Amino acid sequence: MKHIIVSLSLFLTGCIPSDDSWVTHVLENNTPRVFKDPHVLSTGLDLESRPAIPVGEVWKVTVSTSGAGLQTHWLVLYPDGRLVTSLDADPERTKVNFMTSEAKRRELAGQRARLNDERIALLSTRNPDGLLAAMKALHPERAFRVIKTIGRWSRRDEVIRLNLIEGDQITGELPGPWWYERTGVSQLVFRKNGAGWEMSQQESRAVWYPSSDWTSRLTRCDHLCLLSLREGEVRAVKIDDFIPRPLPVNWKW
Repeated sequence: MKHIIVSLSLFLTGCIPSDDSWVTHVLENNTPRVFKDPHVLSTGLDLESRPAIPVGEVWKVTVSTSGAGLQTHWLVLYPDGRLVTSLDADPERTKVNFMTSEAKRRELAGQRARLNDERIALLSTRNPDGLLAAMKALHPERAFRVIKTIGRWSRRDEVIRLNLIEGDQITGELPGPWWYERTGVSQLVFRKNGAGWEMSQQESRAVWYPSSDWTSRLTRCDHLCLLSLREGEVRAVKIDDFIPRPLPVNWKW
């Protein structure tokens, strides 16, 4: 039994870095949550392979699932390897259970439908100012100021890897160390398929867990954003002639 305990301890501490300085923090108001260690978001990426793009690129991402229908998201890739996207945890996929009231289900469905229409309109009009405003918009359903999902990306041999900051915040929870320590990193892997790119469900996975979340590290479970994409068809298509505005100078990660 002693050997088993020692082996389990070594496994938990060795698989994922346990340095508590790697948890996320907020640099200032109205800026994204970022990691204290800038290398965390690059976990598993080949940054040297990223192709040179002169300006940012805007992509349309569609998520098709049997139970939730078709959803639309935007994705912005910047030349320096940063990304901003509207991909996030879908409450109907990750929060709804048998105790959720019908009224709440209808509220969530209506909210998602409105967001979907807004994203389709934004992408179809190719409005860079509108996109920047959407990128800086706060999540209305959350109690605290959270910028849209950010991350890093790389591309090689017709494979695009997106590393996203993942967080499991509870609405109304007071901010503090316990709030940030549940933040992790998921990697979405897209492979070229015809005119677009398709997310590989098999290759997409969580690549970093905080040291405090030992149960997730042991079970290798998905974070919420990635969980909401499971069992779905996720496709990305670059939108031509859509150049996004540069990121605000105080957005650093």
